Amino acid sequence: MKKAGLIIATMMMSLGVVRAHELTPQQKTQLKSVFPEATSFSEKHVKLTDSQIALLAKKLQSKLGPKDRNVTLYMAQGASESLGNAIYFPAKDEDGDPIQGVIGLGMDGKVKKVMIFSHHKDYSVAQETFLGQFGGKTANPEDWHAGHTVTLVQGQESNSTAAMKAIKKAVMLAEMAKSSAGKAEKIQESGSKEMHEKSGHHDHHEHEETK
Repeated sequence: MKKAGLIIATMMMSLGVVRAHELTPQQKTQLKSVFPEATSFSEKHVKLTDSQIALLAKKLQSKLGPKDRNVTLYMAQGASESLGNAIYFPAKDEDGDPIQGVIGLGMDGKVKKVMIFSHHKDYSVAQETFLGQFGGKTANPEDWHAGHTVTLVQGQESNSTAAMKAIKKAVMLAEMAKSSAGKAEKIQESGSKEMHEKSGHHDHHEHEETK
C-alpha cells in the first residue's frame, strides 16, 4: 500500500500539480472581483511539460519563457458547486510600466470577467468598456484578432493590444493547466480506489487466516 501511495505521489509530481498556501486578504479581494459569488478559493500550481509549452507557443505565435511553465490557478468555490478558475496576468504598457490583472474563467473555459487593478494611469484599457468584450472568449485563437474580434481603444492601440495579448496568453495557459490538473486528479482518484480495494482484500485475507 505504501508503494502504491508513493507511485501516485510521484505521478502527481510528474504532472506538476502542487497545492499551495493560504491566500492573502488582498488576493481574496482581487479574486472576488471576478468571482463575487465565490465563498472560497484554493490555489493550485501546475507545471507544464515541454510539449505543452511548444504547443502553446505555436498557438500564440510567440516564444514562451521558463516562468510560463509554472501556472497558478485559483479555484473558485460557490455555496454548493465549483464556479471555475482565476488566473493573474502581467503586461507592460507603451512606456514599459507594468499592467497587472486577473481573469475569471467558468467551468466551461469561457471568460467570465477581466479586471485590471495595478495600472495607475488613466488608460481606457482598465475600463469595463474595453475589458467587457472579453467575456465569453475561450482559448480558441480565432477569438483573439485585434481589430476584428477585439476592438482596440482608439488612441491607445498599443496599450490595448498589449493587454489583449496578455489576456489571451493567460486564458490559454489556464486551459492547458486545467487539463493537466484534471489528469492528475483522475490518477489520484483511481489510485485511491485501488489502494482501498487492496486494503479491503488484505483485511479479508487476514480474517480468513485467523479462522
